[in-house]
Amino acid sequence: MGIIVVVGYVVLPQLYYTPSTLPSWALRGARDFIPESAKRLAEGGICHLGKCAIVVNQNQVGSWSTKDKLTSPVVYDRGRKQYVGVFIQSQLRLWARKEEHLDKIKKHKFKLPIYHVFSENKDDPVVVFLNGLVLHLSDALQKSKEEYKRAVLKPDQVIEDCKLVTHAHNKYVIILTRNSRKNLSLHIMPVTDGSNGHLYKRPLFSDEFPGNLVHVVSAVSTKHPVAITTLSSNHLAMFGADPSEEGARLLIYNLQFNLVQSHQQFKLFSNPPKMWHVGQKLLVAIGGNLAVVPYQLETERLEALVGSHKIVTQQAASDVEIVTELQEVTWTEDNQIEDTQNDAPQIIQQELRNLESSGRPQSSILEELLPKLIEKGNSSSNESSSQHLSPSTTREEKMDVDGYCTLAKVNGEVNESVLFPSAVCQLLNATLNIPFSDVTLLPYLRNVSFSHTLILLRYLVDFQIDEVDTEVVLDQEHILEWITLLLDAHYQQYLLSKDPQILSLVKKLRHFIDIQITNMATKLPKPKKMLNTVSSAVDDALAGLVMINKGLVILENERVVMRRDHASMIGKVKLISGGGSGHEPTPTGFVGQGMLTAVVMGDIFMAPPTSAILKTIKEIGKDHHEGVLLIVHNYMGDRLNFGIALERALSEGMKVKMLVVGEDCSMPDVPKVEGRRGLTGCILIHKMAGAMAEEGRSLEDIFQRCKSLAVSDMATINVGWNLTSTLARNAEVPLLTDEEAELGLGFNYEPGIHTIPLGTTAEVVQIMLAHMINSDSMTHISLDTNCGIALLINNVGGSSKLEEQVFAMETLRQLLMNGYKVKRSYSGSFMTSLDMLGFSITLLNLSSPDILRYLDAPTSAPAWPRTLCGACSAEDDSHDNLPIYVQGRIPYAEMEMDRRRKLLFGPHISEKSGQSLLQVLSFAVDALIACEKQLNVNDMDGGDGDCGTTLRQGAVSVKQALNAGHFNSWRPYAVLEIISSCCERSMGGITGALYSIFFAAASKTVRETDVTCVACQPFYAMREDAVVNAQSWLDALQAGTKAIMLYGQAEEGDRTMVDSLVAAANALKATLDIDPDDHVEAARSAAMAAESATQTTIRSEARIGKARTFKGRSFLQPDPGAHACFHWFYTLICTITITSSGHGKALGSSIG
Repeated sequence: MGIIVVVGYVVLPQLYYTPSTLPSWALRGARDFIPESAKRLAEGGICHLGKCAIVVNQNQVGSWSTKDKLTSPVVYDRGRKQYVGVFIQSQLRLWARKEEHLDKIKKHKFKLPIYHVFSENKDDPVVVFLNGLVLHLSDALQKSKEEYKRAVLKPDQVIEDCKLVTHAHNKYVIILTRNSRKNLSLHIMPVTDGSNGHLYKRPLFSDEFPGNLVHVVSAVSTKHPVAITTLSSNHLAMFGADPSEEGARLLIYNLQFNLVQSHQQFKLFSNPPKMWHVGQKLLVAIGGNLAVVPYQLETERLEALVGSHKIVTQQAASDVEIVTELQEVTWTEDNQIEDTQNDAPQIIQQELRNLESSGRPQSSILEELLPKLIEKGNSSSNESSSQHLSPSTTREEKMDVDGYCTLAKVNGEVNESVLFPSAVCQLLNATLNIPFSDVTLLPYLRNVSFSHTLILLRYLVDFQIDEVDTEVVLDQEHILEWITLLLDAHYQQYLLSKDPQILSLVKKLRHFIDIQITNMATKLPKPKKMLNTVSSAVDDALAGLVMINKGLVILENERVVMRRDHASMIGKVKLISGGGSGHEPTPTGFVGQGMLTAVVMGDIFMAPPTSAILKTIKEIGKDHHEGVLLIVHNYMGDRLNFGIALERALSEGMKVKMLVVGEDCSMPDVPKVEGRRGLTGCILIHKMAGAMAEEGRSLEDIFQRCKSLAVSDMATINVGWNLTSTLARNAEVPLLTDEEAELGLGFNYEPGIHTIPLGTTAEVVQIMLAHMINSDSMTHISLDTNCGIALLINNVGGSSKLEEQVFAMETLRQLLMNGYKVKRSYSGSFMTSLDMLGFSITLLNLSSPDILRYLDAPTSAPAWPRTLCGACSAEDDSHDNLPIYVQGRIPYAEMEMDRRRKLLFGPHISEKSGQSLLQVLSFAVDALIACEKQLNVNDMDGGDGDCGTTLRQGAVSVKQALNAGHFNSWRPYAVLEIISSCCERSMGGITGALYSIFFAAASKTVRETDVTCVACQPFYAMREDAVVNAQSWLDALQAGTKAIMLYGQAEEGDRTMVDSLVAAANALKATLDIDPDDHVEAARSAAMAAESATQTTIRSEARIGKARTFKGRSFLQPDPGAHACFHWFYTLICTITITSSGHGKALGSSIG
């Protein structure tokens, strides 16, 4: 059977495949024609080379022709029953088998280059873009005209290779990248549908560990391309040049444990490398030939991770037979992978085989065998090593003990507990390299004896911290995580131990932790915050809080805030909380009568030290028989340090209990070790516990009641965006665009559940509430429509109060629309996170009436909100239905009738004069609308750049009123009053206020001698039969100008609109004094004067307004306000000229 090669325009040599004699392959000048698996050979896989499409299904098909270059393997979409191909990296085309001319079918074009398309089973194909973005084909086609900005990769990262792998019904895209420094990185992204139909993307591993292939980089050259293929969900095969650049290497890399399990050497290397996975064999292209490497994965064999690497014999790997014709290549047993001798104890190996044969999972085997391996390692080392180092030997001297790791002499002595056989060392390295996201180790470590975890800690100290030679060196931050984990497993024994060696070990660990924290702090750039110094920020903040609130006090030499009167709390349980700084006002703002007694603070986002917590317990709880309750947010650092202090206090006979609060409902499952995170719901627990303590309830009552509420009746969900701080960039959170938010984002920038579109407030609130009450989630809250709920809206700190109140309104509206009774609602910044933008929603079921009583109980805590709810009480439900809006005491209809009546005041003019007046007004607003951009350019020179837009809004409003016939053209007062009203309603800022004042003053001023009078001739106060002439309009212009000067505090020469108005008024008056009837000349002189005054503002100094802040600056544009006034008068002269048809004095009887 042969494979038909079908090519557009050119027929290449045929490629043959003989399944009966596998492996038998021939490549005649082509290297990229082998599909990824034997299964695809049978079902119809398609590969590519330039303009050619090669069908690999052993059936002849019609020829497909195309002019564009094919840039990714063609795949078959079983759901659509179409082939999918990528052309010139920017087009997707879908076609049926019967199509012949692919250039005639629809081209889906993308601005972002496409790297690869994958198709598997009947699932929607997956499209991988060059920036690392991964989308389902259906999503990509729907958004093909958008430019995707949600890049996963950094700008300097280039995709080297990528593959699609399926494990436990989940699909992952594995991308190998290379940056500008030739470093390789691995990105593994789950391909899942988000709730909004978009794909959710996040690298499973951080850039530092274990995504950075430190082992692979040392095994293959980074100067040449590297090919990858997936062998299983946890194994990759990698093929690249040898670091010596003499030949090539084939690696089998374990993703779960971050180490190379096997590698094979080749004498030849072809660039670029090509590799395929068929059955249990790897096919590697070397030149024009193909090498077949059989392999066998031991995914459930623990010994695969112990001892020396399994190495394929070099001779079998390097002596590849050259295939020049179609023939069979025979591979003998000498070519098979040979196992090297494993030096793990034989007894353990036998137990390992027995456990594996029983079907036990790897984690269970690890749990059972690790202590035994450690014990065997210790015993065998003591038996085999009869040599001990002389106390006089120096630290730098080293020796090798046969079968053991290289040992270094520390201070002239050897710690025998670390004399592990190399097999055990490998096992420990593999264990310590396990990512926390993959394997949950804390429950297992708690079941391991204290002595065994102590050995692991000593291993970390001697082989990792002290940098004694070892085969695998862990990342410093990973060591810090492991130290925390191991201490957490048996923290009571470490704290209560009197053993000098253990105390010395703990002291060394503390020193290492302090150094790491200091190093992490030095890596942070100087924040753009108003602080004295970063190091003193926490202490300064606590001092500021206490200086403002005299009822609080700071415990000397500690970051502890207490009630000043805590000693007088006789017969009442005292409450202590605390945590990392950076979340103010939590928890310091909730210290006071009716809430917390004291709080203990740590550094930014860091748990407070155990010593300070214990000192606070003793200070607060000394001789206090009612007891002390510790209320702790469920974060590992807080839980660990408060737990240590609790154990020490209990050992000293003190009456103390600890309540750990975790009510986060964003995650669908409860993490087995960490549990649910403690968020803003802890504040409600503070209030409940404080009110119960004031009532004199017992320590056990408060503990049990608050625990019950936190576990079953309370839930919180967060949404955040603007992840621009250094802490956010260092956290394992996805890269967000300006249109995305992270649902479930933690206050310490812990990753959430997925990204959501940052749409309207209503859309975001709907997503959050739907997630909270989703019964499919294990952490959802069941709300009771009968008993009512309490709502707490938390502004994470970076959002404005305006946004917060809109968010609160929308949350309340949606809850009420769904039939929930919100008995109490609170809104504010209760728990913040530096510069993060976002909100959280906390819901509390009011399952019993006393909850409302405790929430309403008085408290002096400065941060607890004081909501204005009238005379409501816990038992009174009448306030639940209070209306939001109320009608004013003066009805709107009455006010409107009065306004319409006043529009009939003042003199009237003829119909012809009224039409001329409206024509002038119409031309003026059209001129302002047309000059919007020019006026904005003028305003950019010394303002906000929006003057033209603001004036346009007023002009459009006046034009709409004109078109609607709202103007009484025969009543000058009504015309000016309506213009003033339009400016007031539609124009914002100072410009709108000044224009409204100008026209209002022009229409309403009186002629009396009152010193507050700013006009000379009224319209509003004139008799109905009074004559309206040019002098009347001059008086109105002067009245409006004086009003602007009065209220705006501007004078002539200040570089404002007053310059043009005063100049025009003076010129108009001078011309009318000579000839009161020559209106055309009067208007022309006013326009010319306004233009001249406008030009003088170009080089003059601004003495008022925003432009005043640019002292000494030479402006290149005229003042936009003055420029706009010039346009009025220019429009006036044009209109009068057109209306009068050249007869200037004829206009006196009309508009005059």
